[in-house]
Amino acid sequence: MTLRFAGDDLDPNEISAVLPVAPTRAHRKGEEFFAGPHAGKLRGRTGIWFLATDRLVPSDHLDDHFACVEKLLYPKAGDDSGIKKLREILERTHSRAHFTCFWRGERGEPIPEVAVSLKSAIQSLNADIETDFSISSSRRKKSIERPMAKIHRFEIGRARRGGVYCPPLDLNFPVLHRVVQNVSQEQLDEIGLTDEQPVESYVHYTIGEDQRFLGSTEWTVARGIIDAAAPSLVIRWHPNEELAASYLSAIADICDPDWNGELCRSEDGLFTLAERPTYRDWPGPLVIYLADYPTGRPYPFETDIWYIAFRANGALQRLPDYEVPGVPNNSKLGSGAGATKVTRAR
Repeated sequence: MTLRFAGDDLDPNEISAVLPVAPTRAHRKGEEFFAGPHAGKLRGRTGIWFLATDRLVPSDHLDDHFACVEKLLYPKAGDDSGIKKLREILERTHSRAHFTCFWRGERGEPIPEVAVSLKSAIQSLNADIETDFSISSSRRKKSIERPMAKIHRFEIGRARRGGVYCPPLDLNFPVLHRVVQNVSQEQLDEIGLTDEQPVESYVHYTIGEDQRFLGSTEWTVARGIIDAAAPSLVIRWHPNEELAASYLSAIADICDPDWNGELCRSEDGLFTLAERPTYRDWPGPLVIYLADYPTGRPYPFETDIWYIAFRANGALQRLPDYEVPGVPNNSKLGSGAGATKVTRAR
């Protein structure tokens, strides 16, 4: 289970003064924090206080994690002073609280229920809660139910079929665009954003053909990321909307709240665009195309990973972390160039 308090004006020390536990991650907006050995130091785009209970509760039973969170919010039975303090902080700093619960069970196991007292505490904070509960009928099958209130929603944009071809699924990934945006002070004033600064040569990457940006824009087709300070990008194929939205929700749950993923549909199916940190041993930001595809061996839901990755200059980059040992993948360096050609007519 995870708890996240977030807002541009949030000081995470105020949350720590109320909750008697060290957060998994905490920083103010604009403050540097260590994001891991590969990502290194990043700068927070908003204030965050984040806690994952798996490091506090040595149990696989979700009820134990519920009890842990309830104990944090109500150290003493009937004492709601902590809830009142948290609510005051959230209201004063224009911040939000978000709770997420994950559970995977075997067939025959009862699906857990969030305790009424914990629901009451969450509602008192005007918080969002997202549950991801599923029963596994096999080793790899996924099934997601979301009976709780508010969850992440992603609009489906329109994408255009491009030239990166995935042989195992016989489909083409969408075109990736590099968009350079310029917004003048006059254009900002026209829509009432008089306190904002003009935007000059701000770069976006998108797979959405119907994206609209304020001001003037210059669109070009991108094979690699030529902006050294930009993050790497992952473009992934999904078999249905549920799995695509769940994938983006999972990413959003560990990213800053102002993070935005893209979910787009082309004639070849559903695709997401997401940012990811660039590893230090990579030559720079990469564009990574990914797809899980069924193999039918030895289980009906067994999957392998197909990928291809491009450097800034369009050259291919091998990524051993994405490779399945012993499984041939013709997107890799030996024949990867062929995988970038449109090999079928429509």
